[in-house]
Amino acid sequence: MDGSTGNSIKLRVIKRTSYGLGFLLHNDEVNHACVISGLVPGCDAERSQLVTIGDRLSAVNGVNVETLNFQQVLAVLDALPVERPAVILLKGPLNCRIQVVTYYDSNGTPRTRRITEPLTLTAAQNGHPIASCPVVEQNGEHRNGVEVSAEQLAKFNRDLQERLGKIEEMMQGLLNLNASAKKEHGKVMDDDVFEAPRPSPPSSFGGDRERQVQQQLHARDRRLSSAILDGGFSGNARTAARRRSFMTAPNGILSSHAIPSKTGDLSEERPVKDGSMVNSQHTRLGPRSSAALDAEAHHHLSPQPSPSHIKKYIKLKNLLDGKTFVDTLHRSTAQSVGCTANRCTASLLNLSRPQNSLARSTEEVLLLAKDFIRQYFESAKRLNTPAHDARWAEVEAQIHATGNYEFKEQELTFAAKSAWRNSQRCIGRIQWSKLQVFDARFINTPRTMFEALLNHIKYSTNRGNLRSAITIFKQRTTPEQDFRIWNAQLVRYAGYKQEDGSVIGDPASVELTEVCHKLGWKGSGGRFDVLPLVLSAAGQDPEYFDIPRDIVLQVAIHHAEYPGLAEMGLKWYALPAVANMVFDVGGVFFPAVAFSGWYMQTEIARDFVDPTRYNLLEVSVIFQSFEFLDLEGGLRANDVACR
Repeated sequence: MDGSTGNSIKLRVIKRTSYGLGFLLHNDEVNHACVISGLVPGCDAERSQLVTIGDRLSAVNGVNVETLNFQQVLAVLDALPVERPAVILLKGPLNCRIQVVTYYDSNGTPRTRRITEPLTLTAAQNGHPIASCPVVEQNGEHRNGVEVSAEQLAKFNRDLQERLGKIEEMMQGLLNLNASAKKEHGKVMDDDVFEAPRPSPPSSFGGDRERQVQQQLHARDRRLSSAILDGGFSGNARTAARRRSFMTAPNGILSSHAIPSKTGDLSEERPVKDGSMVNSQHTRLGPRSSAALDAEAHHHLSPQPSPSHIKKYIKLKNLLDGKTFVDTLHRSTAQSVGCTANRCTASLLNLSRPQNSLARSTEEVLLLAKDFIRQYFESAKRLNTPAHDARWAEVEAQIHATGNYEFKEQELTFAAKSAWRNSQRCIGRIQWSKLQVFDARFINTPRTMFEALLNHIKYSTNRGNLRSAITIFKQRTTPEQDFRIWNAQLVRYAGYKQEDGSVIGDPASVELTEVCHKLGWKGSGGRFDVLPLVLSAAGQDPEYFDIPRDIVLQVAIHHAEYPGLAEMGLKWYALPAVANMVFDVGGVFFPAVAFSGWYMQTEIARDFVDPTRYNLLEVSVIFQSFEFLDLEGGLRANDVACR
């Protein structure tokens, strides 16, 4: 009934890191369906106004989920790649009909609205020509309870031929667009739905392959035409020639189609943008083991492009000096980064990955280690040499014996520099090749850890001419034996919480300041007290160590044009040394790492004016200094003050 009444809607939804697809599912055991029970406020699905509570999930990326149980459906959804669009087909509530209307507002902007109507009329009363066809059943009873007249039959034939002509025009347009897309991108669409998976087409098309594809497309056109003819005149119109209305939203371009299907199965849309088409595969999934389901879902929900369309390298231009160099590392990553050719998600901070608590299997460690060793020897132009084979055999033996392996010093240096180079969120990574790597894996006590970090601070500060550096302590063997730096930064100011809830100093350091007090440290209670380093080795209790004041370079804050700023007595430390991040490389975790680079002026300004930090934007001296600010527009004032 759904297919004949247009009770389905197809749309593209991007799976987000924070809230997934944006809707909640409920297992309707009575109707054997997965029903949407809620929408995440502010998500893409809610803002589109095309998804409503009560919709039934029918297909995901061409995978029919109506035959799967609830747990299998969840496995299919979990396998969807993050920050990439997924094609979701929904069926409306029972006994309802969905219509998608696209219109233009007063500004000429296209708007889309979904209309869900209850079915109060029969198909014949709603004006479906096939359903209202006065065909007599073989048992002599009339389908619609009325006599068949020649005039009614002639009218039905005219309506049917008119609809068939429109469908043929549409199919011819699809054929023309497909040929255009094939010429531009070398892609050929296959419209077979819910069939067993087949190998991907070859990267290049010869004459035989091209003729074969054209034959398939023409056969598809003939099947669609014969479906309506057979259904209209054989008395099987209600089951053989079903119509379905659905919508697609490829990158904001909305279109509505009504495509007949001989079997009534779900047909994949072919959204068109800039003369190209989107291709996807479909698989019929029946009841099977969850392992097989996960493997097949991962294969079909993550389509791989043809090898002929994957560039082996890209050219990167340094805007400072105008030099161009070739980069290939991003093509050889062993893990998905969530980016596509048209969408970059590198700047998104993925907080859902608990890197510090991951436990990897031996197989995972082997995979990541092999990829790292390959990158290391490839960088030295010694790939597949006897030295490469011997080193990999050594690493493989260590992993099988202990579940872990040790880096050589040169490998650790290469790993640290490559990690900085591949850190998408860091704008200072242009200096990756000049990173100084301090190998501190031989250290076993908190005291020697403290001495190594003092050396790091001295080297990086360099009397104000800052140098980038990283200090790496022992890798993880078991989580209970971790080495840890408890500070978020090597140098940071304390935060003292008062009885009235206010904070003197940096509010971001209140928790660590309380830990230091419990360990016996006593601060002066000022706004700019440098916290001690809190360190623990081999899973032992933490110890604190005061940093000598003479090695901490601090800068008084003033401005030539705004003398009132100097009167506030502000200062800040010069060295930004991050100490609360895990170094994850080659399948090995290093939980205690200190990395330092340089500050940007906006970073320090944000530390002063953010409400969760020193929150100084509303201080009267600030407003007197920045007289040009809009005092009532806090957001604008914050933005200007940070420039």
